[in-house]
Amino acid sequence: MAIKIQRDNLKEMYDLDLAQFDKIAVTLDKFKIGVEGASGVWVDMFEDAKVILYREIDYRAEAENTQRWYDNFKDLKWTTSPKVINEFTTSKVLALTFVKGTKISDLKALEAQNFDRTLLAKNLARAYLLAFCKYGFFNTDPHPGNLAVDDGYPGGRLIFYDFGQACELSDKQADGILQVIQSIVDFEAEACVKAMKNLGCLKEGSDFKKVEAVVQNNFETGKVKSKRSKRKRALTEEEKNQKTPKQTEVMKYFKLPPALAFVARAITQMEGVGVMLDEEYEFIDFVADKVPELQVERGAGISYIAGQLFKNWIRS
Repeated sequence: MAIKIQRDNLKEMYDLDLAQFDKIAVTLDKFKIGVEGASGVWVDMFEDAKVILYREIDYRAEAENTQRWYDNFKDLKWTTSPKVINEFTTSKVLALTFVKGTKISDLKALEAQNFDRTLLAKNLARAYLLAFCKYGFFNTDPHPGNLAVDDGYPGGRLIFYDFGQACELSDKQADGILQVIQSIVDFEAEACVKAMKNLGCLKEGSDFKKVEAVVQNNFETGKVKSKRSKRKRALTEEEKNQKTPKQTEVMKYFKLPPALAFVARAITQMEGVGVMLDEEYEFIDFVADKVPELQVERGAGISYIAGQLFKNWIRS
């Protein structure tokens, strides 16, 4: 059994610190200070962050998150996580089954036990593809301290710990993330913009054609790409000579929904772990083979399958 006990007066400390951040968020929005033009989101983002932070110090909420993650992944042999022991859990005491593992950042220990670091990196990416796009629920904090490995699966079984910070996605957001990944693999700017619109990343009244032109240019110039992305055809002379709007011209159309800020945070932390395990790590590359399976699960029909077969034939 693993026991987590909360320190005294922790909520009072949160109250004092977060009150200061409230003031900062209001000021940032007042003066329209954003990220590359995407402004006016700090108060909303911080309100969502406070919900997650306060839930983190209610161990009953963490217990709920922990059990939810365990239930989502319990049938997969390549990953595991602790289970909650409810009879000993309160708002300030969390009781879990003890799952022993080797810290994922201890690369020498991983190699000494013949764990497959590339497989572990792929399974980390795969777990988050499922968390984002199938279950709509993810741990926002996949840093090395929350990850370990044991010998419960050939090449190493991935262990996830600490679900104090977790975030839920709407079904539309989960599908939007999947479609963004698909569009990057397929090099389809129109599909990418449609997915971003469904994600809530584009403001009402946006010039979608202008955004699409910038996304297409980013694909063609390699600013946005994956190892799985392949140009379907050579550009025409008209396309080569077409004037593309500047990035700064379209950033005013973007906004960042709070939940997606946590998605970005999780992907960034996961990237650090993935590259540590395998220098060739890339999230989209490592999950691309699983995307069609999720598309079908989410209702994609024969036209999607036929389209993917045709695109693969064109690429080959």
